[in-house]
Amino acid sequence: MPVDRYRFGVFDVDCSRACLHRAGTEIALRPKSFALLHYLVTHPERLVTKDELLAAVWPGVVVTEDSLTRCISEIRAALGDGDQQMIRTITRRGYLFALSVQASDPKASTAPPPDGEHHNPVAVATAGRKGLPVQGLVRSVAALLLALVLVLSAIFWVDRGRSLAAPRLSLVVLPFAHLGPDPTREYLADAITNDLTTALAHIRGALVIAPGSAFTLKGAEADPRQVGTQFGVRYALQGSVLDSGEQLRISARLVDTQTSTVLWSDQFDTPRTGLLHTQDRIVTRLAGALNAELVQADGRRPKPAHTDFDAEDLALQCEAAWFRLGAQADARRRSGAVAAPRGGGGP
Repeated sequence: MPVDRYRFGVFDVDCSRACLHRAGTEIALRPKSFALLHYLVTHPERLVTKDELLAAVWPGVVVTEDSLTRCISEIRAALGDGDQQMIRTITRRGYLFALSVQASDPKASTAPPPDGEHHNPVAVATAGRKGLPVQGLVRSVAALLLALVLVLSAIFWVDRGRSLAAPRLSLVVLPFAHLGPDPTREYLADAITNDLTTALAHIRGALVIAPGSAFTLKGAEADPRQVGTQFGVRYALQGSVLDSGEQLRISARLVDTQTSTVLWSDQFDTPRTGLLHTQDRIVTRLAGALNAELVQADGRRPKPAHTDFDAEDLALQCEAAWFRLGAQADARRRSGAVAAPRGGGGP
């Protein structure tokens, strides 16, 4: 019977539903990225060449290695594998999934052993050693077990800390609050939340929590730090829609879940007429501003000196520099620091 679920660390790959879970929270992946992750997970701890991956994920289709690189970057972002310890790049050859994978069968049973086959571990350990005092042997075994537990606990917490580190450009769009007097119009805030989540998921290298998971916090006063811990993200977007009947006032703010610092905020009014067009205009404005802010926020984070940057890292740094220089130029123009050249003068 084929295995439909694989587990490594805090992650579960559910093949029957084609989805990835992190500590019970679903993480959105594009179909090709999931297919690539599935192939790596089912071929762990060995080199998988680029040609092999292209043939397995894009059978009968001619694609460039850029498609493969983009999927690998998306998977690393989903796993929080910024240091590339889970999926290692073998230069000019391919990739290696470096973690051990446990295949789990949901129908597997854990029936107890037949009668007469229960064993006493101390009795088995002492068999053939009648010359040793039983109490001394028990103390020795207990000491060894304690030492083993301590070592395994240390390894577990080190790996857990590495695995649970929030991926860069990871975000959850919290349900926008509806502040109007008519509760039947709450659907607009929900629609903006859902569409904005979809729009932000297209940012290069971004990991955005699925709306179904985010809506579990609808109506709750969520602390940013708790949100970051619950979903394993660095950023949370909070917002509200004030519906006065003819006008809508949209408020949004981007919060760093590790420091509870507000990194960006915006508020604007828009007429309610042409609701679908209004909804698209709201989402487009917010998504465009957040794209720039998220990339710049990630670019401002200090990087370890030993980090090996891949093409995706460099592309993000270039985007952050481009947005930063553009913002500085706009600020200079607004302050009048950039003046038009005066005519009539000359040597």
